[in-house]
Amino acid sequence: MTCELSAWSQITEWVRQNAPRSYAQLQEGATSDTLAHTRARLGTHLPEELSFMLQMNNGVQVDPNDPDGMRPRRSGEFVSDFYSILSTHLLVRVNEHMNAVYNGGEQDGEWKRHWVPFAVESDWLYGLFIDGATGAVGKWSDGGPIEEDVYPSLSAYLEESFRLMQSRAGIYNEMIVWDIDDLDQEDLDQLT
Repeated sequence: MTCELSAWSQITEWVRQNAPRSYAQLQEGATSDTLAHTRARLGTHLPEELSFMLQMNNGVQVDPNDPDGMRPRRSGEFVSDFYSILSTHLLVRVNEHMNAVYNGGEQDGEWKRHWVPFAVESDWLYGLFIDGATGAVGKWSDGGPIEEDVYPSLSAYLEESFRLMQSRAGIYNEMIVWDIDDLDQEDLDQLT
């Protein structure tokens, strides 16, 4: 089966044309070797749609001011609700973190082995994962329960994200800014 993931292509093309600073945060695609290494580290397969997206773009760049090298750059938050797409390296790190938080007892619930995180908010307290068994997209939030089957697929999530991007996001200093109408100039200046 061949995967096309046209919604990701639409998003990246729109961002390239309208928000070049955000577009510049996208990394080159992951190689087959990188994907194989990621699968081995996760101990599960990567869903086809996620593998295809990572081959197109291996997430966004990390913030150079983050001493741990774990937070995506703010200008890379261009999928819905302030999420950044994870690189293969951060995908593994977030998965390890989620296993520790949920399966280590810090948070109620269980992080299942076949869940693969692919997008996070800057502090990792909110994020999205793909269920490797079903292909459905779920989400987690700090203090809330893990929600499974929020979207039937990565494509469905990306299509919704693209619609939200066009209706809720604005452009400031050549980058995507979510809910721009709710921000004052001081808030906007902190984004640069």
